[in-house]
Amino acid sequence: MNEKGQTLVLFLFLLPLILFLFLSFYDMGTRALEKRKMEKTIEEILEYGLNNLGEENLSETLANRFLQEFPTMNERDIEIEISDTIHITVFKRYTRSLLKNQTLELSYEGEIINGKVQIVKE
Repeated sequence: MNEKGQTLVLFLFLLPLILFLFLSFYDMGTRALEKRKMEKTIEEILEYGLNNLGEENLSETLANRFLQEFPTMNERDIEIEISDTIHITVFKRYTRSLLKNQTLELSYEGEIINGKVQIVKE
């Protein structure tokens, strides 16, 4: 008996599942890379901000530096609080992906202790 037709039908039934799994892995990998890039950028911005605490419009400068790296985001996605410490929170909303309506929230705080920059991920 010829089973080529049965194999083709089975493959056609499984193809959407295989594609969904492949695209899900790709989507998760892309998000992980973007999250790591955001973490690195926030750490660099915190270090810059802590070394320039007396600067005028520091909050705006820090936000602009972040937005240069991530031009698809806007100012309302970034919260910056400056006192003796700097606290940065970034919200990234994913609307065009397989796992819709998810939000990534990164929150970092930095301060200078004994002349050294200390950064804490919250």
